[in-house]
This record gives sequence, C-alpha cells and structure tokens, in this order.
Amino acid sequence: MIAAGKSFRGAWWSWPLLTLACGCASLDLPGKPAESITHKRQQRSEQTAQEVATQRDFAEFQAAAEQWNRHDVRGCRQRLQQLLKRNPRHRDASLLMTEMALAEGRPQVALRHVQQALAAHPDDAEVLYTMGLVLDASGQCGGALGYYQRAAQRAPGNELYALGFRSALEAARPSGPADASPSVVADGMRRPASGPAMRGLGPIGSDHSEPAAYAEVVDGAESAGHAALPDTDDSQAAGALLQQGATALAEGAPPRALELFQQAVAACQDNPQIPISAAIEALRHNQPDLAVALLEPSRERFSHSARIYRTLGVAHYRRGDYRSSQLALQQALSLDKSSELTYALLRCTLAKLGG
Repeated sequence: MIAAGKSFRGAWWSWPLLTLACGCASLDLPGKPAESITHKRQQRSEQTAQEVATQRDFAEFQAAAEQWNRHDVRGCRQRLQQLLKRNPRHRDASLLMTEMALAEGRPQVALRHVQQALAAHPDDAEVLYTMGLVLDASGQCGGALGYYQRAAQRAPGNELYALGFRSALEAARPSGPADASPSVVADGMRRPASGPAMRGLGPIGSDHSEPAAYAEVVDGAESAGHAALPDTDDSQAAGALLQQGATALAEGAPPRALELFQQAVAACQDNPQIPISAAIEALRHNQPDLAVALLEPSRERFSHSARIYRTLGVAHYRRGDYRSSQLALQQALSLDKSSELTYALLRCTLAKLGG
C-alpha cells in the first residue's frame, strides 16, 4: 500500500509537468498576443499621423485665409500651393485658389482649380456651385446651369444655390416679360414673383449700365433712413457732417468729402445708417471708390447689417468689380433672405459675371 501510495503521489506530482511539457508546442502563447499588439500599435501610429496631418492642413489653410483677408495675395497663393502639393484633395484650399483666380480675372486658372476640387469631391454642393460660377465667369452659361441645378439638389435648403440655378435658368430662356406671379420651374423650385425691385430690370444678360435695382438703392429706400436719424447731439453732429460731405462732393472735392464722412461715422459710431448714407451720397456723385472706402471698415463693425453689405455690393458693381459685388450681396442674403431687392441685385451681378 505504501509503495502504491508513493507511486500514486509520484504520478500526481508528474501530471503538471507532463501537461506543461505537452502543451508548450500547442499553446504558442507568445506569438499571437505580440502580433495583435504590434497591429494595434501600427493602427495608433497611423491614426496619430493622420490627425497631425489634418491639424497641419487646417492650420496652414487658416493662415492662408487670413493672408487673403489681409490682401496678401502672394503669401496666400504660396501657402495654398504648398498645402495642395502635400494634399491635392484639400477642398477648401482648391476653392480659395479658385476664388483668387476669379478675383484676378483669370477664369481659366479658376477652372483648373475647381476641376481639381470637383474630381476629389464630385457630390459636394459648394464645389458644384463654384463650378457653375466659374463657367458663368467664362461665358459658358449653358454649362453652368447643370452645376447650379445639381448644387441646389444637393442642398435644397440653401437659398444661394437656388438663386444661382434660377438665374442661370432665366439666362437660358428667351427674353420675355416677367411673370406677374410665381411660377414653378425645373426640379420643383419656385421663381419669386416680380415686384418693385424686379420690374424694369430688363432681360438677364442685357448690358444695362445702371439696372433699375441698383438705381433703387441709390435713389430710393436705402437713403430713406438719412432723415430718420435719432434726435441726439451725436446724430445731429453726424448729420451736419454728412451734409458738408455732400457739399464737398458737389464742389468736386472727393478727398475732403471722405474726410468729412469719416468724421460723421466717428461721431455716431453705433449707427450703421451713417456710413450707408455717406456711401449712397458718394454713389450719387459717381464716386464708387469713395463708397467702398467708407463701407469696408463699417462691415467689420456692423457685421450683421444686410444693408451695409447690400450697399457695398452696389458700390463694387459701380466700380466694375462684379466678383466683389457678388460676394457682398451673397453675405447680405445670408443675413436677410427676405429681401427681394438683394435677389434682384445679385441677379444683375451674376448676369455681368456670365456675360
């Protein structure tokens, strides 16, 4: 029995050793965990590298946009070229390069950049709309129509894209009298009814040196606020300076007028009607450069004033800078989508860009 017990105990102590000896070859414990850890580390490294590249692209684009806003065209272009060389699919960089080329009057260069953006982002509404703008600026109104329509379909709630499509659709139609009521156009969109701002506008694409809608800004409702300034000492001082500036313009002294108008703006800094009235007075005397000089600083201070941007759009239009006019009017529409006058102004500007 003792011998048997010893034998049993010996066999019992040998089982773990046998198990370990036999199981080492089949378990293969070190290999699979090491492979899994290596794979996860590679994934984390790739993700980190992608995040760093995205952050770098974002920072570089923001710096380029800031240079563009400061009118540092050369610096902006160089930075965007570096960014696109590293990441040719960067949508915003391609679109800003497109905008720069349009502003410089180089539609073929703009077309090359927007085509690059479209190849990488074929269903992006803003890219489609920008392609329409570039084709319009190149005189290819028929080709622009399809891109405007696709942009409006991709973003049905965007008023600007719908306007671009409606304008291009009007340009493609034979000239005729405006409808007296809204009518349904392609893709179920509705064209706004003609009203005071639309009547007398003439067919889109016609070469009106002073469309009725632009004349309305200068001679009509936009200047009505001049007589309605609040009765305060600052407003009275600003009103007197505005009158002196108007007199200086009538006497053929624009620099003196600008000085007086700037004093008027400074005297009543919280009233957007002061720079608007001064700019309209400048436009009345055919001084659009002076109007732009007055409104550019004011749009920073009154960034939520659609009237500031609308008047600035008229001033740029008078200068022949239709691209800047378009951008100002688009901003006015983003602030106030109910203004039929702004739609009419932008329609005229788009016609100039497409002509």
